[in-house]
Amino acid sequence: MRRMLACFALAAVLVTASSVQALVVAIRPPVSQQLAQADAIVVGRVIGLEPVDVQAAPAANQAKVNYRIAVVQISEIVFGVKKEVKMVRVGFIAPPVNGDPNVQPQPGGIRIQIQPGIIGRPFPGYGNINLQVGQDGLFMLAKHHKESFYTVPGYNSFITSQNNPNFATELRNTKEFSKVLENTAAALKSDDRQQRFMAASILISKYRSNPTGQPMKQEPIAADESKLILKALAGADWAVNRTSTTLPTAQDLFNQLGVNANDGYKLVNVRTQQDINTAMQKWLSENENKYIIKKFVVDPNAKAQPIVQPQPGVIPPNVKPGVRPLPFKKAPIKGKVLPVQPQPLPAPAPPLRVLPIEIDPVQGIAQPLPIRRD
Repeated sequence: MRRMLACFALAAVLVTASSVQALVVAIRPPVSQQLAQADAIVVGRVIGLEPVDVQAAPAANQAKVNYRIAVVQISEIVFGVKKEVKMVRVGFIAPPVNGDPNVQPQPGGIRIQIQPGIIGRPFPGYGNINLQVGQDGLFMLAKHHKESFYTVPGYNSFITSQNNPNFATELRNTKEFSKVLENTAAALKSDDRQQRFMAASILISKYRSNPTGQPMKQEPIAADESKLILKALAGADWAVNRTSTTLPTAQDLFNQLGVNANDGYKLVNVRTQQDINTAMQKWLSENENKYIIKKFVVDPNAKAQPIVQPQPGVIPPNVKPGVRPLPFKKAPIKGKVLPVQPQPLPAPAPPLRVLPIEIDPVQGIAQPLPIRRD
């Protein structure tokens, strides 16, 4: 026990705030989900920031926020941009510092980042990328619904090329999916099962997600397209142990459809995950001519919730903290109340003795030094 405590003490000394730059949490969804909302995909570098911010609403019927505009010089066009275009404007919501949205965060210190250049989440459903001059990488961009600039739809929509040994692989995977994205209708009719599944994955992620955070309603897509998507999904690989960093599993895509018992999907006598997968695949084969996939669209009649950019130490209006104390109710005392007798405090615990340690130069293991008895 003492040896363990001594090792913990050594670790605490070795890890200091001055040596910690950032904790990077690299959690990236499949490529098909990243590209589902992309209008343009380019490789480029941030060469400047426009001097004046642009006030614009992130989505229709939402409050305006300040967008900082980064100028990105294109080195390679992957999708959605004309060949003659050399630069694009990319807007992002810079995080406020001490409540002032005009003050940029300073580098250094201890920061928790999703990936380099991306700082936290300003409100649910959005990632707040903080572009800096000199950043280079792959940009998956969406057109602003009204203004003449692109936005980065999520915190995974920018892949840095700097200090990223996997960048070449990620770029190659993105290019492969972009070919499908250019003509999903043709890909759904391809003789290649993988092409059909890639197209189905992109379209399901596009139709069954809400990147804006606005109130949504559901509308059916074209019946012919729905049939092709369901058919491609039914013919996919439904093995339980199938894993991929570029594609979601067939069962994940099925769950995104929102199918339930009202659509005839019922799980009966299932014991394993493979039984569930078989039931999903069977339902798809039996209902590809009956069921029509529904897509999320903005509901113009719903009351939109305003976006509130957080400020340090300030709780936005109409937002209740997640933990609230229960109301105190004084219960009546029954019976005879005895006088309270003071009790002596317990003796203090002896101080913890931490043994000195040394590092074994051969095995690299911390060992306690022998205790001197003199």
